[in-house]
Amino acid sequence: AVDSYGALRVNYQGGRYVGTNVGAILTPSGGRTANVWITDSTPPKMIHIFTESINQQTLQVTLQLNEPGTVWCQTGDLSGNPAYC
Repeated sequence: AVDSYGALRVNYQGGRYVGTNVGAILTPSGGRTANVWITDSTPPKMIHIFTESINQQTLQVTLQLNEPGTVWCQTGDLSGNPAYC
């Protein structure tokens, strides 16, 4: 996502917030909700923000979802044999 000047908007949650229990629903202390699984019938929209080559073996890809969630990745080579990250 970008702001009105065209600059990238960084959108992330710090590890401390993500690992802290929500606590009170109206005034959450964190983003963790343990032991709750809800069926999500609407897929999130994934937005590609940025891709950068860190070195010859590493790519850094920044993605953003339009709702809270986790993005998992899997790499693959051109032969179709997957390798896991």
